[in-house]
Amino acid sequence: MGLWRHLLVFGALVVNLWVGGDIVQAFAGDMARVGFELLLILGYLWFVIGLGGPLRGEPEDTRPEDRPR
Repeated sequence: MGLWRHLLVFGALVVNLWVGGDIVQAFAGDMARVGFELLLILGYLWFVIGLGGPLRGEPEDTRPEDRPR
């Protein structure tokens, strides 16, 4: 994934944290906002950055994007 796409997704994450966090806080309180923001950040790290492999114990050389073509 290119740098511009990462920056676009990161910008969307920031907007979701800000606006979505305000909405969640208004309806469910401060702790729900913290949980919501933590879930969004971990989801970003898992799906966009690709930290899912190391967290599952998968060696880096077996991940599909790291294999030589």
